[in-house]
Amino acid sequence: MARQVRSLEELLSLAEVEDVQFYEVHGRVLEGLDPVESGGYDDGLTEQPHATSRVLLQDDSLGFRLRLTVRSPLAEYVSDAAVLFRLAEPVSDIDPDIVGAFIQREAFPVLYPFVRQSIFDLASRMGVESVVLSLARLGETNFTLNLAAEDSGRVDNAD
Repeated sequence: MARQVRSLEELLSLAEVEDVQFYEVHGRVLEGLDPVESGGYDDGLTEQPHATSRVLLQDDSLGFRLRLTVRSPLAEYVSDAAVLFRLAEPVSDIDPDIVGAFIQREAFPVLYPFVRQSIFDLASRMGVESVVLSLARLGETNFTLNLAAEDSGRVDNAD
């Protein structure tokens, strides 16, 4: 019989990180752009990072997928990854507010450093000026994530 989770603390006690998976890590140098003329933000980006996310909740697992697109004066980067949590026992429906709080407190802080580092590594491997995204916590970022129920879906397919 599936357990009903009634609080964030209860969900936190059940969840353990099982895996971090990457689905896409992509970068491309933009041709014909002059970094001096293209302007940008203080962090070297020409536009704010764009993020999309998905949440998957199954009986004994919870997944959070984050796809971040970043554009600098010289290149564009995409990093798409998910963190998967194993739940100690099967759970039934959980209030979306509890899942959202779990994403903010646990899943996002686990996954974001991997995504951030992958973008930095891409720039380095491409031989362009590195993009260093700031440390972030959900709600303190300069990009937004939609955690609405309609974004729920398979963690393995954000497209």
